[in-house]
Amino acid sequence: MYMCLDYRNIFLAEGTVFNGVGGTYRLDGDTYTETIDYGLPGMVRFIGKQAVYQIGVERDTMRISGVLDDQIEVREVWVRVRK
Repeated sequence: MYMCLDYRNIFLAEGTVFNGVGGTYRLDGDTYTETIDYGLPGMVRFIGKQAVYQIGVERDTMRISGVLDDQIEVREVWVRVRK
């Protein structure tokens, strides 16, 4: 197992964090499985649950898609920002 960086939703207008979870993860090929160990108040219902995602990286872009707790579809696109 590996330690996972926090996942956070940020309200950009005020910079306030209102949702977030974190925990451990396993990466096996292009399958990313996260076990949620802790969370902010809006996400505590997911503590102890797993999220299974397919992950792909191409150049400066990472795409994640899958399902949280067998019920919530998740799709994310992360782009590396360079100075």
